[in-house]
Amino acid sequence: MKILYIILYLSFLLTSSFSDSNKRIHNFKEIYTITAKPTISKKRILKAIKYAELCSLTDKTNKQIKARYPHAIIHTTKINEVKFFILIDNQHQTQTIAIRGSTTLKNWIQDAKFFKVQDKWARNIQVHKGFYQTTRELYSKANKYLNPKYKTIITGHSLGGGVAILLGLYLEHFNFKKLDIITYGQPRITNKNGAVILRNLRLERIVSQLDLVPSLPPKFLGFRHFGNSLILTGGYLLRDYKTVESGEKDSKETLEIWDKLNNNIKVSKTDFQSHRIANYIKSLYNALEY
Repeated sequence: MKILYIILYLSFLLTSSFSDSNKRIHNFKEIYTITAKPTISKKRILKAIKYAELCSLTDKTNKQIKARYPHAIIHTTKINEVKFFILIDNQHQTQTIAIRGSTTLKNWIQDAKFFKVQDKWARNIQVHKGFYQTTRELYSKANKYLNPKYKTIITGHSLGGGVAILLGLYLEHFNFKKLDIITYGQPRITNKNGAVILRNLRLERIVSQLDLVPSLPPKFLGFRHFGNSLILTGGYLLRDYKTVESGEKDSKETLEIWDKLNNNIKVSKTDFQSHRIANYIKSLYNALEY
């Protein structure tokens, strides 16, 4: 396959002060415009840390997960090898699903070129083929453990974040009423029309300023982000008030990394260092001090 080497190499990389209003964040020009500096509550940051740490736990062995949560239900999908676990709290009637990004990536990047799969379980939007296939399999494994009357929190890092969004839409389709979705470093999953349809989804999308993965797949392929976004930068927390991603152009950094991926050019380890969930957790803890 044309970019098999770079995909496998990338998979290795992935697993291992405020100024004036309307300032565009470095590396996010053409992607986000920050219009104000809001007050982010400590409670909200602590919530983001809690679910980031659950995402980090998905990278651990099943034995390590069970040591922390003895009753965790753990599975790994066959398609793209996405691991997830479910925590059920019957006393408080809540259930949490934490989803890891693929450790191999396989055809995720290639699929981006042919993403137009219409998903009837996801408000009929068009979605990335890889997310569609994996989420259908994950739903078939997870659904038998879930109670539609419970509050459901779905969280995921990287590719797991994209799957988390689709899984939330699937549960919504099958009459789960209380849903929250929290993602970290999530890539784009749908086009502009899909983003408009999903603009009011109960989604908190947490993005590091220096992380390139959320800018992929690029806009020129038709992909767009949506939902409430929190941008982490320099140990501070900024909020992006836009619910549908604006702008038509991709950043220079996005185009450079996409060109590397598609032309079998070696990717620097530093290109994706900021994508690691450990760095998200560190930045969130820094935000507590601000």
